[in-house]
Amino acid sequence: MNLYGPKQLADSIRSVRRNTVLIAEDIHEDDYLYRPTVGCRSVAEILIHIAFFSSFDYLFHEEEHVTTMEAFDSGQFLRDGESQEKRNHTKSKLIELLRDSGESWAEWVEFLPELFLAE
Repeated sequence: MNLYGPKQLADSIRSVRRNTVLIAEDIHEDDYLYRPTVGCRSVAEILIHIAFFSSFDYLFHEEEHVTTMEAFDSGQFLRDGESQEKRNHTKSKLIELLRDSGESWAEWVEFLPELFLAE
């Protein structure tokens, strides 16, 4: 028996993403380039990272149909994520990306079969 069904998981994804968007909206666009220290991601890069990595579950389970990490090219996925983080986005574009990626992820999870989630 699962503690959460697909609807509850999707609702949780939407709730967390809604809060992430609220935080992103509260941050002034000039501060999106802020880095707490050299070598750390900027605010914008963190938000892109969040948006990009919400596609991992779908890619791993739906598109690639892999059952182990050994069967997945995680290095390529990480390189793709890093290249996305280096792209220059406006605040409004980043917020749109966060909303769209979060909703896409939630919609996919919402209609997963219970047996799939049990795996």
